[in-house]
Amino acid sequence: MESEFFAFVHVPFTPPSPLLTRGALLSAMNRVQVGEDTAPSSREFVEEWIKKPELMSPVISSYQKNALAMAHLREAMASRKLTEDHKRQGDRELISRIMPSKTPNGITVGAETRSKFLDTVGFRDFPTLAIEAEIAEYEWAGEGRTDWNSMVDRFHLISALPYTDLIVSDDQYFYTLLPIAQRTRFAKAHVIKSAEFCRNFLV
Repeated sequence: MESEFFAFVHVPFTPPSPLLTRGALLSAMNRVQVGEDTAPSSREFVEEWIKKPELMSPVISSYQKNALAMAHLREAMASRKLTEDHKRQGDRELISRIMPSKTPNGITVGAETRSKFLDTVGFRDFPTLAIEAEIAEYEWAGEGRTDWNSMVDRFHLISALPYTDLIVSDDQYFYTLLPIAQRTRFAKAHVIKSAEFCRNFLV
Protein backbone atom coordinates (compact mmCIF):
# COMPACT_ATOMS: atom_id res chain seq x y z
CA MET A 1 0.00 0.00 0.00
CA GLU A 2 2.89 2.39 0.68
CA SER A 3 3.99 2.39 -2.95
CA GLU A 4 0.48 3.19 -4.20
CA PHE A 5 -0.07 5.89 -1.61
CA PHE A 6 3.23 7.69 -2.14
CA ALA A 7 2.77 7.51 -5.91
CA PHE A 8 -0.65 9.14 -5.39
CA VAL A 9 0.86 12.03 -3.39
CA HIS A 10 3.90 12.24 -5.73
CA VAL A 11 6.43 11.53 -2.99
CA PRO A 12 9.56 9.50 -3.87
CA PHE A 13 9.54 6.16 -2.10
CA THR A 14 11.88 3.18 -2.12
CA PRO A 15 10.22 0.00 -0.84
CA PRO A 16 12.15 -1.80 1.90
CA SER A 17 14.08 -4.90 0.92
CA PRO A 18 12.20 -8.19 1.27
CA LEU A 19 12.85 -10.19 4.44
CA LEU A 20 14.34 -13.39 3.05
CA THR A 21 15.82 -15.05 6.13
CA ARG A 22 14.54 -16.03 9.56
CA GLY A 23 17.06 -13.72 11.23
CA ALA A 24 15.99 -10.73 9.14
CA LEU A 25 12.32 -11.44 9.86
CA LEU A 26 12.85 -11.73 13.61
CA SER A 27 14.97 -8.59 13.64
CA ALA A 28 12.19 -6.62 11.92
CA MET A 29 9.46 -8.05 14.15
CA ASN A 30 11.27 -7.46 17.44
CA ARG A 31 13.28 -4.37 16.46
CA VAL A 32 16.47 -5.95 17.73
CA GLN A 33 19.26 -7.48 15.69
CA VAL A 34 19.02 -11.28 15.45
CA GLY A 35 21.90 -13.02 13.70
CA GLU A 36 21.34 -15.92 11.34
CA ASP A 37 23.47 -18.14 13.55
CA THR A 38 21.37 -17.36 16.64
CA ALA A 39 17.90 -17.22 15.05
CA PRO A 40 15.75 -20.05 16.47
CA SER A 41 14.58 -22.79 14.12
CA SER A 42 10.91 -23.56 13.52
CA ARG A 43 11.21 -26.54 15.89
CA GLU A 44 12.69 -24.28 18.59
CA PHE A 45 9.82 -21.83 18.13
CA VAL A 46 7.26 -24.55 18.75
CA GLU A 47 9.19 -26.03 21.67
CA GLU A 48 9.24 -22.61 23.34
CA TRP A 49 5.47 -22.33 22.97
CA ILE A 50 5.09 -25.79 24.54
CA LYS A 51 7.34 -24.84 27.46
CA LYS A 52 5.68 -21.45 27.94
CA PRO A 53 2.05 -21.73 26.79
CA GLU A 54 1.38 -18.18 28.00
CA LEU A 55 3.30 -17.00 24.92
CA MET A 56 0.38 -18.26 22.82
CA SER A 57 -2.17 -16.16 24.71
CA PRO A 58 -2.21 -13.25 22.19
CA VAL A 59 -2.57 -15.69 19.27
CA ILE A 60 -5.37 -17.62 20.98
CA SER A 61 -7.14 -14.40 21.91
CA SER A 62 -6.92 -13.20 18.30
CA TYR A 63 -8.34 -16.50 17.05
CA GLN A 64 -11.24 -16.35 19.50
CA LYS A 65 -12.10 -12.80 18.44
CA ASN A 66 -11.96 -13.78 14.77
CA ALA A 67 -14.17 -16.82 15.30
CA LEU A 68 -16.72 -14.72 17.19
CA ALA A 69 -16.63 -12.00 14.54
CA MET A 70 -17.18 -14.63 11.85
CA ALA A 71 -20.31 -15.90 13.62
CA HIS A 72 -21.70 -12.36 13.90
CA LEU A 73 -20.92 -11.58 10.25
CA ARG A 74 -22.65 -14.75 9.09
CA GLU A 75 -25.73 -13.79 11.10
CA ALA A 76 -25.65 -10.30 9.60
CA MET A 77 -25.33 -11.70 6.08
CA ALA A 78 -28.14 -14.18 6.61
CA SER A 79 -30.46 -11.47 7.92
CA ARG A 80 -29.33 -9.03 5.20
CA LYS A 81 -28.23 -6.50 7.80
CA LEU A 82 -24.75 -6.34 6.27
CA THR A 83 -25.27 -4.15 3.21
CA GLU A 84 -22.86 -3.17 0.45
CA ASP A 85 -22.63 0.29 2.01
CA HIS A 86 -21.57 -1.28 5.30
CA LYS A 87 -18.90 -3.30 3.49
CA ARG A 88 -17.54 -0.23 1.71
CA GLN A 89 -17.45 1.74 4.95
CA GLY A 90 -15.64 -1.13 6.66
CA ASP A 91 -13.14 -1.42 3.82
CA ARG A 92 -12.42 2.30 3.92
CA GLU A 93 -11.94 2.26 7.69
CA LEU A 94 -9.49 -0.64 7.56
CA ILE A 95 -7.48 0.87 4.72
CA SER A 96 -7.30 4.18 6.60
CA ARG A 97 -5.84 2.36 9.61
CA ILE A 98 -3.00 0.71 7.71
CA MET A 99 -2.16 3.38 5.14
CA PRO A 100 0.88 5.61 5.84
CA SER A 101 0.29 8.63 8.04
CA LYS A 102 3.67 10.21 7.31
CA THR A 103 6.01 10.53 4.35
CA PRO A 104 9.40 8.73 4.38
CA ASN A 105 10.88 12.03 5.62
CA GLY A 106 8.50 12.15 8.57
CA ILE A 107 6.06 14.78 7.28
CA THR A 108 2.49 14.17 8.47
CA VAL A 109 0.01 13.59 5.66
CA GLY A 110 -3.10 15.77 5.99
CA ALA A 111 -6.59 14.38 6.46
CA GLU A 112 -7.79 15.82 3.15
CA THR A 113 -5.02 14.08 1.20
CA ARG A 114 -5.69 10.81 2.99
CA SER A 115 -9.41 11.12 2.27
CA LYS A 116 -8.77 11.74 -1.43
CA PHE A 117 -6.62 8.62 -1.62
CA LEU A 118 -9.32 6.58 0.11
CA ASP A 119 -11.83 7.84 -2.47
CA THR A 120 -9.75 6.28 -5.26
CA VAL A 121 -8.94 2.83 -3.84
CA GLY A 122 -10.60 -0.24 -2.39
CA PHE A 123 -9.65 -3.61 -0.96
CA ARG A 124 -9.25 -5.15 -4.38
CA ASP A 125 -6.43 -2.76 -5.30
CA PHE A 126 -4.01 -4.38 -2.84
CA PRO A 127 -2.77 -7.99 -3.08
CA THR A 128 -3.26 -9.28 0.47
CA LEU A 129 -6.46 -7.32 1.07
CA ALA A 130 -7.92 -8.42 -2.26
CA ILE A 131 -7.38 -12.11 -1.50
CA GLU A 132 -8.64 -11.68 2.05
CA ALA A 133 -11.78 -9.91 0.81
CA GLU A 134 -12.55 -12.64 -1.73
CA ILE A 135 -12.17 -15.41 0.86
CA ALA A 136 -14.14 -13.40 3.41
CA GLU A 137 -17.11 -13.10 1.05
CA TYR A 138 -17.08 -16.88 0.67
CA GLU A 139 -16.87 -17.49 4.42
CA TRP A 140 -19.41 -14.84 5.41
CA ALA A 141 -21.95 -16.64 3.26
CA GLY A 142 -21.67 -19.59 5.64
CA GLU A 143 -19.05 -21.59 3.79
CA GLY A 144 -15.67 -22.62 5.12
CA ARG A 145 -14.55 -23.57 8.61
CA THR A 146 -13.82 -21.60 11.76
CA ASP A 147 -11.77 -24.14 13.72
CA TRP A 148 -8.29 -23.17 14.89
CA ASN A 149 -6.28 -24.97 12.17
CA SER A 150 -8.47 -23.75 9.33
CA MET A 151 -8.30 -20.09 10.40
CA VAL A 152 -4.52 -20.21 10.90
CA ASP A 153 -4.12 -21.91 7.51
CA ARG A 154 -6.24 -19.18 5.95
CA PHE A 155 -3.98 -16.48 7.38
CA HIS A 156 -0.93 -18.26 5.97
CA LEU A 157 -2.52 -18.63 2.55
CA ILE A 158 -3.62 -15.01 2.36
CA SER A 159 -0.19 -13.65 3.26
CA ALA A 160 1.79 -16.07 1.09
CA LEU A 161 -0.21 -16.29 -2.16
CA PRO A 162 0.68 -12.84 -3.58
CA TYR A 163 4.39 -12.95 -2.74
CA THR A 164 5.72 -16.48 -3.18
CA ASP A 165 6.20 -18.74 -6.17
CA LEU A 166 5.41 -22.04 -4.48
CA ILE A 167 3.41 -23.19 -1.45
CA VAL A 168 3.72 -26.80 -0.31
CA SER A 169 0.71 -28.10 1.62
CA ASP A 170 -1.36 -31.23 2.04
CA ASP A 171 -4.17 -29.32 3.74
CA GLN A 172 -7.35 -29.80 1.76
CA TYR A 173 -8.70 -26.49 3.03
CA PHE A 174 -5.94 -24.74 1.11
CA TYR A 175 -7.23 -26.32 -2.07
CA THR A 176 -10.79 -25.32 -1.23
CA LEU A 177 -9.83 -21.68 -0.81
CA LEU A 178 -7.34 -21.54 -3.69
CA PRO A 179 -9.84 -21.14 -6.58
CA ILE A 180 -11.62 -18.46 -4.57
CA ALA A 181 -8.39 -16.53 -4.08
CA GLN A 182 -7.59 -16.97 -7.77
CA ARG A 183 -10.59 -14.84 -8.68
CA THR A 184 -8.29 -11.92 -7.87
CA ARG A 185 -5.32 -10.95 -10.03
CA PHE A 186 -2.89 -11.39 -7.16
CA ALA A 187 -2.79 -15.14 -6.46
CA LYS A 188 0.74 -15.67 -7.73
CA ALA A 189 1.88 -18.82 -5.92
CA HIS A 190 1.43 -22.34 -7.24
CA VAL A 191 0.21 -24.72 -4.52
CA ILE A 192 1.40 -28.33 -4.62
CA LYS A 193 1.30 -31.30 -2.26
CA SER A 194 4.37 -32.55 -0.44
CA ALA A 195 4.61 -35.72 -2.53
CA GLU A 196 4.83 -33.65 -5.71
CA PHE A 197 7.41 -31.37 -4.12
CA CYS A 198 9.57 -34.33 -3.10
CA ARG A 199 9.19 -35.94 -6.51
CA ASN A 200 10.15 -32.77 -8.40
CA PHE A 201 12.77 -31.24 -6.15
CA LEU A 202 14.24 -33.83 -3.79
CA VAL A 203 14.59 -37.00 -5.83
